[in-house]
Amino acid sequence: MSKKQKQQPDGDSEIPAGMLNIEKQIGEYVKRYKQNKQLSQENVDIISSFIEEYLQAFILIGYNYDGEFITHAHSKSPLQSDALNTGLHKFLIKALGRNSLPPGLPHE
Repeated sequence: MSKKQKQQPDGDSEIPAGMLNIEKQIGEYVKRYKQNKQLSQENVDIISSFIEEYLQAFILIGYNYDGEFITHAHSKSPLQSDALNTGLHKFLIKALGRNSLPPGLPHE
């Protein structure tokens, strides 16, 4: 019999209780993470609906209180999407040129 074909006794095939506990904890963590991610996306959608009342197209970039990076872009047409890309490009070029973010804040 080769090493790969060795048979283990029936008693050795049981999963230790500690491993079952770890699997349970990982499962609970994944479940909480999914719920938090869903709540976070729902919050972004709510914020987006408020902003839509005032802006036709926009990009939302930031961090939530948990430190999670949030991005959301809204445009209804390719023309608006292109305008957002151009506006973001201008914003970044100005910021990099002045070596400050956001552009428009005075140099210290």
